[in-house]
Amino acid sequence: APSGPATVVTPIDPAWILGRAALERVTGSLRFVNKGVERTLYLSEGRPVIATSNVPEERLGAVLVRKEKITPGELKEALNYAAKKNLRLLQILVTMGVLTEKEKVEEVAEHYAERTLALFAWVEASIEFTSRPAPVEDVTVQLPAERLIAEGVRRHYDLPRLQALLRGDRVLSPAADLSTRAMLLSLTEAELAPLPLVDGIRTVADVCAAAALARAVSKAEGFTVEITAGTPSLLDSLRALYACLCLDLVV
Repeated sequence: APSGPATVVTPIDPAWILGRAALERVTGSLRFVNKGVERTLYLSEGRPVIATSNVPEERLGAVLVRKEKITPGELKEALNYAAKKNLRLLQILVTMGVLTEKEKVEEVAEHYAERTLALFAWVEASIEFTSRPAPVEDVTVQLPAERLIAEGVRRHYDLPRLQALLRGDRVLSPAADLSTRAMLLSLTEAELAPLPLVDGIRTVADVCAAAALARAVSKAEGFTVEITAGTPSLLDSLRALYACLCLDLVV
């Protein structure tokens, strides 16, 4: 993982960084800074557990208001009480009867996930890694790194970005457990389609072309995927292949 002060802005690949952190079971914080915006991910054994941001619109209270989970008045009341009593905002909202305990946990997990996914839109930043445990929080979550990587690539990696990261003439080989571990990524049927075609012989371009043109039921490595003409798209295939590459499901 990167280390040192977060001062020099360099190109970054959040999917690859989180993939390495997951595989190496990293514990610590990754601080990303770009144009005054700061995002920090706290990792425990490779899994994101807390995601912070200095963007006011990304504060949980503001998010809950936008989602109409609470009213602006309820937020103001809860913030005032939390400041006076030195208590957590969400616990105050539960005490007020605005949120249930179950909703509190769900909102925190979704909030951290969305903050993490926003990082995937960045193509450059300064990075600082610090080996340390995550702060103690009222709600403890462990976000699935595999699903975050797949969703981050799906949302923010467009075709030019993927083609720059994954050359068409590269030959990929499947990991022995590709078929089982790929399920952890929650890929769509179209995204799963190229994976059985990775064989250590075909290039990335060959795999994508075969997945798009074949009209058959592919049964290999435990997959059963209906592949129809024109589906999946090149973008679907590259997203799935690159997410798998970041997690060593293909190499």
